[in-house]
Amino acid sequence: MSSNPPAIRVSHLSKQYKLGGREEPYHTLRDAIVNSLKAPLNVFHKTPPVEGFWALKDISFEVESGEVVGINIVGSQGNPGY
Repeated sequence: MSSNPPAIRVSHLSKQYKLGGREEPYHTLRDAIVNSLKAPLNVFHKTPPVEGFWALKDISFEVESGEVVGINIVGSQGNPGY
C-alpha cells in the first residue's frame, strides 16, 4: 500500500432496485390536485407489494494510483450485458 491517498475511495455504497408495484409517472400540478381529491377513494384500491432487490449493499473499496479496475456487468438472464 502506498503512502499517497487512494485515487478512488468508495465507502458504504449500496444500490437497491424496487421490483413489482407500479411505476409512478411524472405528475403535473393539475394531476396532484386531482389525485388529492380522489385520495379518499384510494382506500378501496390495493396496490401490489413492492419488493426490494439489493444489487450492492455496503460495499467499500479503494483504488490506488496505477491500479486497474474491471467491472463485470451481467444482464437480466445472467448473460454478459455488453
